[in-house]
Amino acid sequence: MKRIILKAINLFERVIIRLKMMFHGTKSETLTENEAIEIIREVYSEKEYFDVASDSCPLNISKEADCDLSLIVPVYNSAKYLRSCIDSLLNQVTEYNYEVICIDDGSKDESLEVLCSYGERIRTYTQKNVGISATRNRGLSLAAGEYVGFVDNDDMVEKDYVQKLMAVARNNDADYVKCGHKCYDKEMKNLLKEVTYPDAVRAGNDVEILEYDGYVWGGIQKRSLWSGFGFPHGYWYEDMITRSVLYRRSKVLVNISDTCYLKRIHDQNASVVLWNSRSYQSMDQFFLTKKLAEFGEKFGIMVDEVQYRILLKELGLLLYKRTHALDMKYRKALFILAADMIHSKRLIMEKEYPDFIQKMKKYERIMDTSFCKRDFQLWNLSAQYWDCI
Repeated sequence: MKRIILKAINLFERVIIRLKMMFHGTKSETLTENEAIEIIREVYSEKEYFDVASDSCPLNISKEADCDLSLIVPVYNSAKYLRSCIDSLLNQVTEYNYEVICIDDGSKDESLEVLCSYGERIRTYTQKNVGISATRNRGLSLAAGEYVGFVDNDDMVEKDYVQKLMAVARNNDADYVKCGHKCYDKEMKNLLKEVTYPDAVRAGNDVEILEYDGYVWGGIQKRSLWSGFGFPHGYWYEDMITRSVLYRRSKVLVNISDTCYLKRIHDQNASVVLWNSRSYQSMDQFFLTKKLAEFGEKFGIMVDEVQYRILLKELGLLLYKRTHALDMKYRKALFILAADMIHSKRLIMEKEYPDFIQKMKKYERIMDTSFCKRDFQLWNLSAQYWDCI
């Protein structure tokens, strides 16, 4: 009954939003790109992707593999949940050789003491607080596995996590293997939801990868996939790199429907905090999308149907959701910058893929129209409609 009610509410919202769009008059924003940039500079300074002074940038992952898999756990103030996380990693039933690398990122609680209690069963490192991206990059630079995977310090995995992912990786010579996940409450007792996708073997240019979530946890990748690349320093939404670059660089991307990763949901989850932030750093959504597009070109990821639709999602639905709490003038300025970026990519699409519009979903076409017409109000409405799908 609850599911039926939620579907009815969702359908009602979609109908209302569609009606608003039908009776909405086109209004093109007159703000120029330079004016938009000046407005953004009032509150936000664009950052470099990497901190060149860090230990792991540019990343050097050319060393020979000494084991099958490295599991990297960035640790910060997680003493309450950390032991259950590490125990789940150490108690794997598998034929594969793997290591657990834990990096304490300047925790102020007893996290380091918990790590030290495991002795040589895990590789423990400490550092001053530099954030999750730089910490994950350091983990990559320390990893000895042919494959690497990331686990958040408050989550757990099933006892066959390593066996299932590595067996699939070996059998398919996969660049990337991802699995489904289950979300639990903070006590890991009540199942909140289960997220899974059908078993499939795909390539990075397969349009079906658009359906996959972009979480970097809940999967493993060849360490070589990170060559010359890494997590962005100082940015929010760093997992954006998964869909924009890592999936796209993969010649063989395998999804398994098994829900082997167990996500703990509590009020200190980064996703919970960031999605509801009024901070100007939420503008990272636009500027990181821009940086990743530049990186993609360096790696030979050119603008095609998949990349264009990724950009529509990042600069449409997700930019709307992550900046909706900001003042209107900043949101309009971001929209103008996003519209100009989309316009430059659209010119390429019109030349190279003249039928691309017909292949897009209805909500993507509406979002595309909002950018083409520089219509801020339609952008808002189309994002709301997309969110209801």
